[in-house]
Amino acid sequence: MVNGDLNTVQLVETTNNGLFTSVPVGRDPRGMAFTSDGSRAYVTNAASDNVSVIDTVTHTVRTAVPVASPEGIVIGPNGYGYVQTGSLNTLDLIDTETNGWLGSMPVSDAPLNVAIAPDGLLYFTGNALTRMYPGNPLYARRIGFPGEDVLRGLALSPDGTRAYVLGRASMYVVDTRIFFTVSKVSIDEAPTMVALSPDGKRAYLAYEGLLQENPGRVSVIETATNTVAATISVDPFPRVLAVTPDSARTYLTHATGTMTVIDNTTNSAIGSVQLGGSPLDVKFAPQG
Repeated sequence: MVNGDLNTVQLVETTNNGLFTSVPVGRDPRGMAFTSDGSRAYVTNAASDNVSVIDTVTHTVRTAVPVASPEGIVIGPNGYGYVQTGSLNTLDLIDTETNGWLGSMPVSDAPLNVAIAPDGLLYFTGNALTRMYPGNPLYARRIGFPGEDVLRGLALSPDGTRAYVLGRASMYVVDTRIFFTVSKVSIDEAPTMVALSPDGKRAYLAYEGLLQENPGRVSVIETATNTVAATISVDPFPRVLAVTPDSARTYLTHATGTMTVIDNTTNSAIGSVQLGGSPLDVKFAPQG
C-alpha cells in the first residue's frame, strides 16, 4: 500500500493480513507499479517530483528517477514505465532497465486513470477514453460518453479486449477491438474506483461513504452478464481496491487509515487492517 500521509510503502502479508514492514519513500506518494518479474516496485512521489525504485527482496529504495508532478504509473511489456503527471497533459516515460527518464509524451487531456493492455496499447481517461500507441502518441483514438464530463475509473480485462469505464452513475463496457461501447450498466452515484478480478469474471466497484450512517460500499458485477451480483457494506471513505492474483479476495483502502479485506466467494467483508495515515494505492506483487 502507498501511504500518502506517512510517506511510506506498507507491506501486508495476505496470509495473516498483518503489517510486515514499511519502506520510506518520497513525499506524498500516490501510485505504484511492479515490474513483470516482481523484483522492483516503482512509486510516484508527487511532492518530491520523483519516482522511487524499491528492491522488493531487500525492501529498500535503490534510486529515485526525477519526474515532475508524478501521480499514477503503469509498466508495459516493453519495460517502460508510463507516469501520469497530474494536470501537465503528459505521460512521462521511464526505462526500467536503466532507471532513466526518457522524456514526456503530450496527450489530449490530463489523464486521470492509466492502464496498459497485454499488447502494449495505453488507455487513459480524462473527459473521454483514449487509446494510444506508445511509439506514436500522435496516433490516438478517443471515445466519449454522452453526459459525462469526468470519467472516474478505468480497468482492462486480463486479455485487454474489454475496457470498463466509470461515469457518474454508469459503467461503460468498451470492446477495445472495435473501440466501441457495447454495454452501459446502471450503478449507484459517486463510484471511486473499479478493479477486475485476474480471472476476468467480476468487476469490483467502490463507492464513497461520507458519514457513519452512510457507509461505503462495494458492488460486485458479473462480467459475463454485466449485472450487479452483490453489494458489500464497508467502512466510509473508500479509495482504491485490488484483487488478489488468485481472485479469492479483494483489498480496499480507506482514507481513515484502514484497509478492508473482502472474501470474494461469500461477497462479505471478513476483516480490517489498521495502517494509519492515509493509504492510497494498493497493488499485489506478481508472486502474490
